[in-house]
Amino acid sequence: LFQSTDEDNSGDISWKEFEAKLDHPAMHLYFKTIDLDIQEAEDLFHLIDINNSGSIDPEEFVNGCIRLQGPAKAIDLATLMAEFKKSQKL
Repeated sequence: LFQSTDEDNSGDISWKEFEAKLDHPAMHLYFKTIDLDIQEAEDLFHLIDINNSGSIDPEEFVNGCIRLQGPAKAIDLATLMAEFKKSQKL
């Protein structure tokens, strides 16, 4: 999924690249797997972009996928979203 989304082969995924793939069946499967609505894609992107660089590198992508698996994922995601929103206010 990462390699197919990184259209410019830069090694990172920009929001523009990520957004362009939202209609792709693999992306729909990914969102279904992590039990998120596709409408939450931008929030997810910013949550995975831990260093706030505006793009996701392979390490951030893998770590984000791992964090969003398992029974605690909903509370983890809610916590991360709250932390992200707080940081945006600073």
